[in-house]
Amino acid sequence: MSLGPRRGHASPSFSPLGNRADRILLLLVLLAIAAGFRLAAQQAAALPQSVRIYHGNRLIARYPYPQPGTPARIVEVTGDLGSARISIAPEGVRMIHAPCGSQQCVASGVHRQSGDMIVCLPNRISVLIIGRADRQPPFDALGQ
Repeated sequence: MSLGPRRGHASPSFSPLGNRADRILLLLVLLAIAAGFRLAAQQAAALPQSVRIYHGNRLIARYPYPQPGTPARIVEVTGDLGSARISIAPEGVRMIHAPCGSQQCVASGVHRQSGDMIVCLPNRISVLIIGRADRQPPFDALGQ
């Protein structure tokens, strides 16, 4: 009885990297892990961290985004046309009063997501919800 390879059959080869199926499986697992880390980082960055209020392009107030269970904060700011009131609550941020005629900023409703912005152009007041990954407000010529 012979323990060596049988005639006509190739002996199995050993590779420290495994066979092709093992390498493909390893690659898929590594890609899934990388995608999971990226998704977790994006979700953490999307969480609101603070609310910034601007008059033109000048920061006039900064507040932490309220945690659930805390009461709403009503902030009054003065713009070019007069006083505006902003509600900052765990449910979201909204303009509750503006001295402008169109009232589009008030009608825009509640904003909850990082990067959301409320703008009252005639009064030159803007409110920006900032997340962990946000660095600069996305202003253009409107803030000038």
